[in-house]
Amino acid sequence: YPNYPEGDLSKIRSILVSDNILSKIAFEIGVDKRIKLGPAEEKQGGRKRESNLACVVEALLGAYYLNGKVVEIENFIAQYLMPYAKDIDEHFEKYNAKDLLQQYTQGIDKTLPEYKTVAIHGPAHKPEFEIEVVWQNKVLATAKGKSKKEAQQNCAYEACRTLGVIN
Repeated sequence: YPNYPEGDLSKIRSILVSDNILSKIAFEIGVDKRIKLGPAEEKQGGRKRESNLACVVEALLGAYYLNGKVVEIENFIAQYLMPYAKDIDEHFEKYNAKDLLQQYTQGIDKTLPEYKTVAIHGPAHKPEFEIEVVWQNKVLATAKGKSKKEAQQNCAYEACRTLGVIN
């Protein structure tokens, strides 16, 4: 994206290297089946935890780099990261809804939306979070996700749609 301003590239990069995206890549390449975990982490669902999987992908790329495997890194980026970069570029609002909602609310009355956990469903090792976003004492949206962060992003996206910030 040679013609993009640095700020836009920085936003795309921050989403691209997030736990959310890197853990999806980890599943694609089968990292979840290959990592060695302690008994407690295994029992608590660490094999599916986004942060664990993202760290393994980062470590894998770091190992390639330290071993001078630049071509392998380039191939990895082309095969696994570039499709996400394209999707982020085409659907930026889906990945950045919290920021869009915050800009919208602050533009109106200088206040921030507030995210509240409504419920946590499922077993402790595999929770699903239900979050609502409140602004001006009104619930704008409620959504679920595998993590609080994912649920908040989903919630913000629905709130942005409701408010007409995005289509």
